[in-house]
Amino acid sequence: MTDIPILIHAYDHPIPDNRSYWLAGPWLHPIFEAREMHDVATNAKVMEALIDRLNNVAARVASSNALRARHVKLTSILAADPRYGQDYTSLWANELHPTEDGYGLLAEQFVKMLQGMGIGPKTS
Repeated sequence: MTDIPILIHAYDHPIPDNRSYWLAGPWLHPIFEAREMHDVATNAKVMEALIDRLNNVAARVASSNALRARHVKLTSILAADPRYGQDYTSLWANELHPTEDGYGLLAEQFVKMLQGMGIGPKTS
């Protein structure tokens, strides 16, 4: 079957705030601390630039096989939600992974992409 779509994605812009999940992490904050980079807002900008680069690579990979592959852009999805401005931790479970609500917002992007490809139920 050569007509099965391939969806490629990277990450949204994480917040390297030193939060972990159960026994895993933190993943990003220790690297910044080791480099004596202590400002979370500045470090978030660094991560934004790195994730944007990663997404550009993912988009190029997808475009190299445009008939089957699509890049699902997830950057700034969580930040666009009103809850993010009130308390970003409502959408970010830790410094790298979304909450259930955050994953729901990201999943909507996959649904939209598939619907745009004519797969799945149509929205009205």
